[in-house]
Amino acid sequence: MKKDALVRSFRPRHFFLPILLLFVGSNVRSTTRAPKRTPDPNGCVAEFESQISSDYNNAAAWFGAGACEFTRHDYNAAVDDYVQAIRIKPDYVDAHLNAGIAYEHLERWDMAEKAFENVILYQPHSVIGHERLGLARIHKEDYRGAVKALREGYKGGGQNNEQINFLLGTAYLGLRDRDRALESLRALREIHSSLANTLANLISAASSPEISDNK
Repeated sequence: MKKDALVRSFRPRHFFLPILLLFVGSNVRSTTRAPKRTPDPNGCVAEFESQISSDYNNAAAWFGAGACEFTRHDYNAAVDDYVQAIRIKPDYVDAHLNAGIAYEHLERWDMAEKAFENVILYQPHSVIGHERLGLARIHKEDYRGAVKALREGYKGGGQNNEQINFLLGTAYLGLRDRDRALESLRALREIHSSLANTLANLISAASSPEISDNK
């Protein structure tokens, strides 16, 4: 699945910070309802629907249909397909992950959070699972929860992951902890990340008497 890069903004309780969302790539509902589909001129979905008609419990086919819907930006239909895959195979980690990313596009952050929690449930050391969980919690203004998730991803092998370091810095700003945000900035500069300048600008914009500054 191709990466999409979108610019979003969120409003922490005490100050405004623009945030860069980097997209890669639930509550599981027990249902047999077939998702409504938009026109499929390239036949991508039709290929998987043929497999589904032969075996309605083909989790991989539902997942493939969801991936097709995702690439067409029909995120609601993609979620429906991924949920069907999860109904059949509850530990389908990629389906939980992709459902969470689709929920991100729909800005349904509660559902995204639950999807990424399920990724971690079945794959506890998933770096991307912790990364996306941290992002969802930032959007919910649960900065402590975001830091907890991101630190787990960091310890699990994400030390050189620029998204994790960037999101950690953003979460620390949400907690008004400028010193630790600066630690994340130094980590980004050490790995020569292009996000270092973005975080530096956020730290500068967020500077206020409410944010600790012991440096």
